[in-house]
Amino acid sequence: MEKDTNYTNKDNELKDEAEIFKEEYENSDEISKMSLIIDQLKHENRNIRFFCINNLHTVAELLGPSRTEEELLPLILDYIINFEDNEEILSNLTYKLFDLTNYISNKNNITSILRGLELLAGNDDENVRQNATENLCKLIRNSDDKIIQNDIKSKIYCCYLFPLVYQKLNCENTKQELFQVFNEISREDSPSVRRAAAANIGELALVGDNNLLNSIINLHFNLLKDNVDIVKVHAIESTKALLEQSDEDQKKNIISNFISSINRDKSWRVKYAAAETICDVVKDFDFNFNELNFLPSMMLFLKDTEPEVRSSAVTKINVLINNISKDKFVSNIFPILQEMINDSNHHVRSLLATSLLQICENIDENIFQNNMVDLINKIIKDEALEVKNAAVSGFDKLIDFIKIKSICDKHILPMMVEISKDSKWRVRFTLCEKLNVICETLDTETFKKNFMNLLTLFFMDHAYEIRKMTIEMFNKFLEKDLEGNISVIWEKIKTSLLSNNYILRIEGLKAIDYLKKHFYKSIKNSNVSSLASINNDSFLKKDIIPFVILLKDDKVPNVRFNIVQMLRNILSFIKENESMVNNDTVNKIRKVINSYITDEDNDVKFFAVEAFTMFNL
Repeated sequence: MEKDTNYTNKDNELKDEAEIFKEEYENSDEISKMSLIIDQLKHENRNIRFFCINNLHTVAELLGPSRTEEELLPLILDYIINFEDNEEILSNLTYKLFDLTNYISNKNNITSILRGLELLAGNDDENVRQNATENLCKLIRNSDDKIIQNDIKSKIYCCYLFPLVYQKLNCENTKQELFQVFNEISREDSPSVRRAAAANIGELALVGDNNLLNSIINLHFNLLKDNVDIVKVHAIESTKALLEQSDEDQKKNIISNFISSINRDKSWRVKYAAAETICDVVKDFDFNFNELNFLPSMMLFLKDTEPEVRSSAVTKINVLINNISKDKFVSNIFPILQEMINDSNHHVRSLLATSLLQICENIDENIFQNNMVDLINKIIKDEALEVKNAAVSGFDKLIDFIKIKSICDKHILPMMVEISKDSKWRVRFTLCEKLNVICETLDTETFKKNFMNLLTLFFMDHAYEIRKMTIEMFNKFLEKDLEGNISVIWEKIKTSLLSNNYILRIEGLKAIDYLKKHFYKSIKNSNVSSLASINNDSFLKKDIIPFVILLKDDKVPNVRFNIVQMLRNILSFIKENESMVNNDTVNKIRKVINSYITDEDNDVKFFAVEAFTMFNL
């Protein structure tokens, strides 16, 4: 505790010292300001050093271009070489050093700035290296072709600069020499250097000519055979960039090297990256080429012993199906998928479930019925919640088959009924969500015929969130077609109001409250004569009020409480739309509310009195 206090006191002292320095700086003339910054650049107080670094541009402005090049930049280089500062200050210096290009006489006379950034690019701290490299790249981009420096010391970050420098060269001999340097660096003993080379070989291919590309392809093949996984991974990820610049013969050569390397590799990281890359490049080739080269590899990945590899591969089958013939996919991939249903890793099965439903958008009804239905029926019965939920989350992808009545009745509806009975409420909720999406896609009549009974089950579900979403779907039906749907939905609500479960009775009352607002609004804003079969007044009198009154003596206080709220809302509607005087409906409501004024439950009594007072009953 005493040590923490000492640290706090020390920090406070440093801050106070820095504040005194800043005050002295602000009150000084320009010459004194310049002297302060130069003299205190290596001050032991890091706050003062940070302030000095931030104000280097002030010194440069006062010195002028010539003295900045001759005096200030060498001073900064000495600071970088001989003074070990913390990473925050050095990271800031990378940007301030780049900004000094605005204060020198010749934009191409940037040797000292370049040298400073190179030194910082070799710093031990990753953030410093990253910021230095970023500013080095900007420096090269903004310079003329003449600025080609050969003293870049950091081999790792040198690799990131090669593509930028190469594209600025006009001399072919110099280009060849530069590539030879890159070639030598890619064979360095340090894996970190070879990794940097592998990561940038694609960028170099994008700026090189055809002659260089052949050399790059050979270099790429060597990196694919490296004995360090991360080097091979970066080489694999560069494959797509190489292919984009290659002609047909070169492409075949690249893929041949690529396939021969990954198929014999035992590293899961390499195979994981290979699966990703295959699906990035498979679109560039015809079906025959893909079936000959990529299909066997993907089959091996799907059967791999490592779950990470199987996971990567199974998420890519929806890409593969569009780039090989359907017959080949059915005969080669579906049998493997059938085995993966029982995969020991539930995460793999979860990704499989997602992919299976995605595939459904790319297959015809024959493949769906003969191959896919069985897989989906098995996956929705998986013991893991994550797997079932992943499958159900993709049910909106079945929309094309839902529109085919025979398939919907025979296969899809039974699946959904099975899921609606699942013991996990989250699975049922997910299906309810997907029905909501399907509801927006299908026409009202088709949805009503196929799924209204399913919505009835969800409206009576034990989970509140499912009942709530079902009511929202009822609302969508009323908005789409009030006259055609009101009677059907009202029947569902009646069933709930007469349930032995008091929670469902309350839900029925809440459904009326939620739906009536939109229903009344639509009537109020519509041409009533066009909706003659739905008389607003008769619906209120003949349906809602009688059922609410039937429940008035419910033994459950919460039900009576919701009845009072419902009646109060109805009275608000009546008051907005018609006279309250000598109104039969108001009289019926008055009797119920009067009976609740003496109710044994205090909440019911309170709201009954409030309603009585509010409407002068």
